Amino acid sequence: MFTGILITILSSTWSGPVAQVQPDQPAQQDENRRENRRQRGDRRGGNREGRGDRGFGRGGPPDFRNISPEERRRMRDERMLDMTARTYDLTEDQKSLVRSEMQKMRDERKMLMGADYERYEQLREQMFSFWQNRDGGDRGGRGGPDWERMRNDPEFTKIRDEIRTLDQKYPFDFQAAIQRVESLLPPDQAAKGRQRFEERRQSWDARRQERETEIRDEMQKAIQQYQEAAARGDTDAVRKILDDADQRIERQWMSDDLKRQLRDQVNAARAQSGVNLPKPVEAAEHPWEKLVREFTAQYRLSANQQSAASAILKDVRNRASQVELANSAKIAAAKEITDSKEREAKLKELNAPIVKLEEELKIRLDGVLTAEQRSKSRKAI
Repeated sequence: MFTGILITILSSTWSGPVAQVQPDQPAQQDENRRENRRQRGDRRGGNREGRGDRGFGRGGPPDFRNISPEERRRMRDERMLDMTARTYDLTEDQKSLVRSEMQKMRDERKMLMGADYERYEQLREQMFSFWQNRDGGDRGGRGGPDWERMRNDPEFTKIRDEIRTLDQKYPFDFQAAIQRVESLLPPDQAAKGRQRFEERRQSWDARRQERETEIRDEMQKAIQQYQEAAARGDTDAVRKILDDADQRIERQWMSDDLKRQLRDQVNAARAQSGVNLPKPVEAAEHPWEKLVREFTAQYRLSANQQSAASAILKDVRNRASQVELANSAKIAAAKEITDSKEREAKLKELNAPIVKLEEELKIRLDGVLTAEQRSKSRKAI
């Protein structure tokens, strides 16, 4: 359970209202920004050097992608424990106590979520698989063409949205978790750790505000360029400027509140200039979804039958996702085989469980039909 703390900390620092920074001395502010970025770069370099092979920023340890989901969860727990130990200066005995408390919180959350817990963990693994298997070599973090392609992938968006829905359904009480950890420690030690954490949180907030101020400045320049192009009547330039602005909004990491504000600005500019709003990207229909849709229309399924068919589809797709996740590394390796016959044979072998699940889907759908529906189908043939 405690593995969610870091994510919760980060999401909470990005979800609040954006501070309006209006410096009296722009030149000095620019200099401060450059200095802050340089210091952050130095710290990141030092952190990578200190972590050595334990760092996870660029792929982590050599076997991190090939270990089991349970082992990855254990490693995340240990990383969170290490972070807590540094924040609160835990002794080895205290680390054992905190580790046990973390496990209790995980077990409590698992019980609270019930059947949704396994789905939540499955979604996290699918997210991890997307992150590890995205195209290209840009694996240094957020940003860049790799990251943008992954974020715009309809399947990735679907996974991310489902995770967010479950997070909202089962909100995590971060303050309560911290208090449980601190209750295991002497009061003065707990107070020092809390002070250290608050200092780090304030530093995160300051960096967020600094970065979002830069983003606002960049967008203001884009709006000014748009206004100049609109005044010239240059529709192509207007469209390009606004399209580029949309892409920057999607690509850059910022709070949801700021993202909405900037999107509203760009959409208002589109409406004012007469440039059409971008068409939303529709997720491609999965072949099995199409199969069930056509099956429903062909046999004119009742409402109860449609519910049963949807449940069957959901079950089979979930199991297929598990198979695909388990075989993702093998499939990626098979695609690299140079001999075409060998490559196709290996991919066919790896895809066999999916083909079997598709056959199961058809058989189970047939079981939903009444004798009358089957009879009418045979007569039609």
